[in-house]
Amino acid sequence: MGRPKQAIIVAAGVGSRLRPLTNDLPKSLIEVDGQSILRRSIHQMIGHGIKDIAVVVGYRKEMIIEHIRDFPVTFFYNPFYKITNNMASLWFAAPFIKGDFIYSHSDIVYDVPLLTKLMEDRRENILLVEKKECGAEEMKVQVEDGCLVASSKEIPRERSYGEWTGLARFSAVFGARLMEIISHLIEQGHQMAYDTLAFNRTVEQGSVIEIASFTGLNWIEIDSIDDLQQAHELFVTA
Repeated sequence: MGRPKQAIIVAAGVGSRLRPLTNDLPKSLIEVDGQSILRRSIHQMIGHGIKDIAVVVGYRKEMIIEHIRDFPVTFFYNPFYKITNNMASLWFAAPFIKGDFIYSHSDIVYDVPLLTKLMEDRRENILLVEKKECGAEEMKVQVEDGCLVASSKEIPRERSYGEWTGLARFSAVFGARLMEIISHLIEQGHQMAYDTLAFNRTVEQGSVIEIASFTGLNWIEIDSIDDLQQAHELFVTA
């Protein structure tokens, strides 16, 4: 497997848990260390040779488009962002996939070596997972023989290997299969499901998603004011 040349970032959500900051501002445009979360991610991807980037927008889409118009980004619009979650947003970028790609949530801040680790891994389909004891609200991952069994917040802590970071790497073939499964899940009424539901279904149907694990590197998903404060403590330079 070569290094991925494409990336998809889902940035359609309202970010209601960050109100009042997100009353008029998309969550991905909140700044950490003087730079928006989204610009930081795109800079890191471009620095790793990814020049073909898709961003799925929804809430305050014009602000995001204007904010990153200086980057070579393709935009996809999820008009149902108020009643869907990141799984459905990913589906809107289906026509974009031409080769292996990095998949990323737009509300994560992370150390550069984490993206490097994902880019340089030669396996086909990978979730980047921090090996740790997880809390109740974290997206836990159950693993067997280095491969994903399931991922959800509901996995019992004693079965959890760690927390998914919101970063993954997929092949074009797997991406096409994933989009088919997402389409079926949406038809079945799972509009508000997390993307991990689709990952779980692919595994149930015979696909293999391997785990790239790490410890000791900084990353955070910013869902709340407390998360944002922690991000400032972790990433703001003196």
